[in-house]
Amino acid sequence: MLMRSVVLAVFACFAGAALLADLVYKVGHVAADDVLNVRQGPSVDFDILMGLPPGYRGVQKLVCVLVKPDPHGAAPSQMPEWCMIADHGGMLGWVNARYLVVDTAPPARLRLVAGYRSYDDACQLVGESEAVADYLDHSADLVACPKEHPGIVELQQEMGAQPVTELDGYVLLSIPRG
Repeated sequence: MLMRSVVLAVFACFAGAALLADLVYKVGHVAADDVLNVRQGPSVDFDILMGLPPGYRGVQKLVCVLVKPDPHGAAPSQMPEWCMIADHGGMLGWVNARYLVVDTAPPARLRLVAGYRSYDDACQLVGESEAVADYLDHSADLVACPKEHPGIVELQQEMGAQPVTELDGYVLLSIPRG
């Protein structure tokens, strides 16, 4: 029954999807040593697809629904809101909306292409732009990690990454290709 209600609600909400996608969000209200679980569907009853670290940016809400946990209770104001999300054009899955905050200062000068070590890595491969032209090198990858992110030290220790500058809240690292 829950699944049918959710499916109908999702179908009804697709008309507003374009309006939701205009804003960019980041992961918030998540402890530094935790992740936001991205799920297959809009509730904790669905499998976890991946985790997004605190501060993960570039998230767009595609569709949001209110999920009634108990068919006989819960006023709309007490129902959790779940959103289908995407990042950089690729659909990820569903998250509880309370962990998404509007990103008021998205990294406008950085073109983040994809997670570096894995799809959901907060440290991301940087694409070409005027802001990073001086740091691009055919023998190394340019990677951006959020400031203070543990991935910076990991990449330095495991892959010989060298910090080259800070830009838009990110540390840019040059990682030799090997």
